[in-house]
Amino acid sequence: NAPYIWAQFPGRKSWEIFDLILDSCHVVCTPGAGFGPAGESFIRFSSFGHRDQVIEACSRLSSLVLN
Repeated sequence: NAPYIWAQFPGRKSWEIFDLILDSCHVVCTPGAGFGPAGESFIRFSSFGHRDQVIEACSRLSSLVLN
């Protein structure tokens, strides 16, 4: 089982995306830069946690993407 979701944002710094998601959605993710140079432009989400919390985080993230 892989409880992680990786998302790529080409041309963007992972810490920049981390800040945007935290400030806009109040969802915590992990900047890919922490995993080495190849992780830059990626962020990692964890689906650990209660189902209702994961659903709420997905709802918040989708509102950021759709707006």
